[in-house]
Amino acid sequence: MLKSTNAKGEWSFLKPRNKAIIAQLIKKYSEAYSVKVFSSANVGNHLHFHLQFRSPRSYRDFVRAMTGAIALKITGSSKIKALKERFWTQSPYTRFVFGIKDFLKISDYIKINQLEGFGHGRAVAEYLVRNRKHEFG
Repeated sequence: MLKSTNAKGEWSFLKPRNKAIIAQLIKKYSEAYSVKVFSSANVGNHLHFHLQFRSPRSYRDFVRAMTGAIALKITGSSKIKALKERFWTQSPYTRFVFGIKDFLKISDYIKINQLEGFGHGRAVAEYLVRNRKHEFG
């Protein structure tokens, strides 16, 4: 999970322009670092990913590239014209998934966050996922 309290207004991850940028960067860096993307959720000020990495190094390299690229593209900054403050609120939160039960649990969690990103409240999103009332493509 990547979180930024600065991702509001023009910098919100849900703005159509920023949404497209993030989708493009996920594709670019997942291919570059051989990362398998099972799913992702954009909730406006934070992003959730369900990913599979080849190695700890590919995790580190992917996260560094993604976080840097997202911050630069969304804010319009560059490596030369740096931001005055940190874009990301905290270091990426990472949870390792072991076994099918964990895999399914994290998949549902991402679906709930996707529904929240679409404007559903948390309780409604949990109900829809728990009762399989909404299918994802």
